[in-house]
Amino acid sequence: AYLLVGAEPASAAAVGRALLASLACENRHGADACGACGSCRRFEGGNHADVSAVAPDERGTIAIETIRELSARLGLRTSNRGGRKLVTIAEADRMTPAAQNALLKTLEEPPGPTCFVLTSTRPRALLATVRSRCQVLRLRPPRAYGAATRLVAAGIDAASAGILAALVGDDVDAAAALLEQGAAELIAHLPAVLRAGQSPRVLLDIAADVGADRGRADLLLQLLEVLVRDMLAASH
Repeated sequence: AYLLVGAEPASAAAVGRALLASLACENRHGADACGACGSCRRFEGGNHADVSAVAPDERGTIAIETIRELSARLGLRTSNRGGRKLVTIAEADRMTPAAQNALLKTLEEPPGPTCFVLTSTRPRALLATVRSRCQVLRLRPPRAYGAATRLVAAGIDAASAGILAALVGDDVDAAAALLEQGAAELIAHLPAVLRAGQSPRVLLDIAADVGADRGRADLLLQLLEVLVRDMLAASH
């Protein structure tokens, strides 16, 4: 069992998925899945018989019933002779205490060869007994420059990528979502907000623009926080 700990859930999920894909592959190239064999195609399609995925429900929790269903699936025979079951539990810290205790029994005595990959941004929310049964791997966030470079490579404007990278790292989908919320336009407003001696009319126009939408205002404040932090760092 592996516990992948990182500040960015998407990054931890990507690493966990790559690990399970490698284990499921029938024709690995070094440590990487080939992506072409039948097992890889089933894995990518989400219909691999030996792979089980658990995630929080609509209430944001993972209940004991879900873990019991998982344990029952693990008791079934693998599709490949001598193969192993593969399990991913996203945001494992969302398991209820009862669910964690149910998982603990399965971790200690799986019905056959099994690899578990748990991801969490709050590992201390997991029971110490669960953490102790896992090999903990802490994922370092990408450096800001490297993250921004990857966002630019994905087609995001360089003027926006640097600030967005400070908020979402190299998660292209998350950056694109912020752009859909108007992040690029807000980033263009930022210099005017902070420029000394700026006309009150300009500031009032910006305030009116963002003041009518709570989400837009919250996004502007997040972007401002990044820019002010960068300015303070540069001044020192």
